[in-house]
Amino acid sequence: YLVMEDIKGVDLNAYIQSLDHPELPLKTFLTLAIQLAEALSAIHHEQVIHKDLHPGNVVINPDTLSLQIIDFGLASLLTREQSSLRPPEHLEGLLPYMSPEQTGRMNRSLDYRSDFYTLGVVFYELLAGRLPYNADDALGIVHAHIAKVQRPLTSIRTGLPQSLSDIVDKLMSKNVEDP
Repeated sequence: YLVMEDIKGVDLNAYIQSLDHPELPLKTFLTLAIQLAEALSAIHHEQVIHKDLHPGNVVINPDTLSLQIIDFGLASLLTREQSSLRPPEHLEGLLPYMSPEQTGRMNRSLDYRSDFYTLGVVFYELLAGRLPYNADDALGIVHAHIAKVQRPLTSIRTGLPQSLSDIVDKLMSKNVEDP
C-alpha cells in the first residue's frame, strides 16, 4: 500500500469546475505543470509507470495549489510492457487520456513515455478548457490517439506562448521517437 499526506484537496476535475472559466490562467497552469512534471519525474525515478494520469487522479489544494498524483492501481514497474489488443471498451484507464501504446494497437512496448503523452493531454485540457479529441464512440477516441494530430493550442487560446504549445505538441507526439 501507499500512504500519502492529506493535503486537504479536491481532484483536479472538481477544481477546474469550480473556476469561472475551464482554461487555467497561465500562471496557475505553470505552477501546476511544474509540480506535475516533478511528481512524474519522481515516480519514474522509482522505476514506476503510472499508466492512468488524468485530472481525476490529481489532488490539488485550492488554497496553496500544491498537488499530488494518486491512484496507482494500474501502475507497473518500468520494465517495458506490451499492451494486449482488447476492445476499446475494455482497455485499462480512461480513453480520453490514454497513450497510443496503451491501446494495444501500436505494436510498441509501454514505457515511461506513455505517461508523458497523458501528461500532454492533461496539459492540453488545462490550457484549452477541453480535451484534444472528440469522437462518437470508444473506437473513435482510440483512433484519434493513434492517428489524429490535435489542434494547436495557440489556435484555440490567444496569448499562449508558442513554446508552450510546442511542448504540449511534443508530449502528445504519436511517434515517441520523434525529436
